[in-house]
Amino acid sequence: MKIFFIVRIFLCVAQLFLFSYMVGMQDQQVAIAHTTAPRISVPDESVSGVLAQRMPAKRVSAPDVFGSKIKEIIQKANPDLNIGVCITSPENVLFTPYAKRATHLFMPASVTKLFTAAAALYLLGADYTLKTIMVTDGIQAKDVLLGNLYICGAGDPSFTQKDLENMFLEVKKMGVNKIAGNVYIDFSAFSEGLTEYFCCGACIDDVGKAWCPPVSPFIIDSNVIIVNDKKGSVQDPHAHVYKIITEVLAKQAISYLTLSEVSGVPLNARVMCLHESKSLRELVAHMLKVSDNLYANALFKILGAKSFGGQGTCEKGKQALKNFLQTYVGIMPNEIVLEDGAGLSRYNLVTPAQTVKLLTWIYEQPDLFDVFEKCLPACGVDGTLERRMIDHRGLVKAKTGSLYGCSALSGYIRAPGQPVIIFSIFINNYIYSKKSYKTAIEDEICAYIISLQ
Repeated sequence: MKIFFIVRIFLCVAQLFLFSYMVGMQDQQVAIAHTTAPRISVPDESVSGVLAQRMPAKRVSAPDVFGSKIKEIIQKANPDLNIGVCITSPENVLFTPYAKRATHLFMPASVTKLFTAAAALYLLGADYTLKTIMVTDGIQAKDVLLGNLYICGAGDPSFTQKDLENMFLEVKKMGVNKIAGNVYIDFSAFSEGLTEYFCCGACIDDVGKAWCPPVSPFIIDSNVIIVNDKKGSVQDPHAHVYKIITEVLAKQAISYLTLSEVSGVPLNARVMCLHESKSLRELVAHMLKVSDNLYANALFKILGAKSFGGQGTCEKGKQALKNFLQTYVGIMPNEIVLEDGAGLSRYNLVTPAQTVKLLTWIYEQPDLFDVFEKCLPACGVDGTLERRMIDHRGLVKAKTGSLYGCSALSGYIRAPGQPVIIFSIFINNYIYSKKSYKTAIEDEICAYIISLQ
């Protein structure tokens, strides 16, 4: 019995030992499996999609000789210059883009006009015209107009005294020699006042100069007068219009009771004659080629009136332009400052990258680009680039910009048979001197790009 009992105890201990050993081996195998087996996971499509969007596409580019040369041009002119540059090509993946402070904000000066021109052409259409009209609330009896005559300004920056004379000549041809009532001038197209005439941020030193005339609702001869053989802007736009209309009526020998002003015309008024401006494409071409500030700010206000109704104002123009940039170009309102349409405002702030983005968007709209490119100054050919880069005649089409301590050039470079290059150069906060950064930097960069094509 003792032997049997001892054997039984031995077998139990052996079974317990064997069980412990087997469990230990299983644990060890599990541990080995956890340390050596590869991890298998199911891809998260949403995460991988986000990562794919954030990862930049592989760019094919040549060694950075291009960037080094641009840097050399800038360094040679002034190594401490506050300059922003953005250069790219939407067609050529082999082109090495260049950026220097491309996302920094700069005063764009008249490069602002690119934004105004793009919005006007796209939203209003290249064939849009401005109409200055004469209406009456009366009837004609023989050579007498029994009623009042209303002359309605349209904010047309191209309207001249000759145009006004032709309108009254049409009235004269109808047989009217006398107006039994009054002649009224309708100034309601634009809101008025000092801040409306010149928009926010215009320099007080510019007021009165020929390049900074008041943007009034009834513009005649660009609101510019000549005094002592010098051009200057009119001081009182209303008095300017009164004077010219009085002279024209006297010249046409049309009598009337009084000359006064009014805001709006009677609903029952009928049109006697109208003057239609040139097409918007022609107005924009003039604006961009000679950098006409009056045209730019007039279109700025017209955009505001067309977008929001009522009178054209600087505030409406600003909002219309920002809405356009956000909706169509993808530039957010809080990323850019545009207080006027001409670039006279020193509050305007734009980046070179934003300007290139606008120009690229225009280029991607074939019908718009076809019109827009023709409106730009061409180097060695016309406008503000007529005397610049004459050795590369017609290859650079761009908008210039110039204020005290500010120079800019932005546009397109297109050599025959070569992909388009889009660029923007802003130079700010430098002291004026005889040395011109226009030629030392802007023209040199363009010439270098052309040499590579």
